[in-house]
Amino acid sequence: MIRRLIILLLIVGCDNSTEPNMETDSLIGEWELIEHKYQDEDGISITTYPNYNQENPNFVCEQTNTFLSDGQFIMVQKYENTIDTLNKFWYSNGINEVVILNCDTCSYSDTDAIYVHYNYSIMDSSKNEYLLLNPIAYPLIIHNKFRKK
Repeated sequence: MIRRLIILLLIVGCDNSTEPNMETDSLIGEWELIEHKYQDEDGISITTYPNYNQENPNFVCEQTNTFLSDGQFIMVQKYENTIDTLNKFWYSNGINEVVILNCDTCSYSDTDAIYVHYNYSIMDSSKNEYLLLNPIAYPLIIHNKFRKK
């Protein structure tokens, strides 16, 4: 039985369905940060929002994450007087995980090449599409919530 299965697989071939299609991946696009939720050391859930800082209510912060179909990842953070831009590369395994990589030729299986590893989910409401990013290595961060621009 196993021999027949192996012969059949050799003739028909295998479908490598774990490979993501970067052209149609639902992450593609520009996402605006709308909420940051985390737990403090005492286990209390705290939610913060862009453009709001309790110590300085005039503090302005905006963040956008852009996932391009060619594998580029761009994060732009705008503060009151500065703009920080981070250019990396991304890979999605197609099962709600995305890895931000340090270089375009890096392997997602090479832990030294990984900048950050997220679990993600996309919620679609009647008006907007939302992305929740949960960093795997930072268990106190519950999620960063983004709205598709």
